[in-house]
Amino acid sequence: YRETGAGALSLSVEDSDAVAFTATPAMEFGGVAALTDTLSARAYARVGASFSTLSSYDAQAGFAGAAAGAGAFRNEVSIADVVGRVSAGVTVMRSETMDLDLRYDGAFAEDLDSHAGSVRFTFRF
Repeated sequence: YRETGAGALSLSVEDSDAVAFTATPAMEFGGVAALTDTLSARAYARVGASFSTLSSYDAQAGFAGAAAGAGAFRNEVSIADVVGRVSAGVTVMRSETMDLDLRYDGAFAEDLDSHAGSVRFTFRF
């Protein structure tokens, strides 16, 4: 692709591709407890790891206004090939019609700490 709007400083990035295979085995533990006749809660925790065949991704780029012989530069992004993953959450369920899920997801590797939280409401009709 080619950037526009920056004149001679616009980037011209060459096509690139990469193929990775990733496996993520994990183990989940949890349980369900009745809170009332129609309300129950499911607490869970998951631990696992992702293993990838790709450890970096790179692309060649140059400035659109550079002289023909100026060449390009290489951008490389390191990607963790092993990532530890944890999740924990609580799902509150009302009969078979409604769920409220509160969840934490974390991913950890060398130079990587990722934290995410989510809330999901489901209504079945």
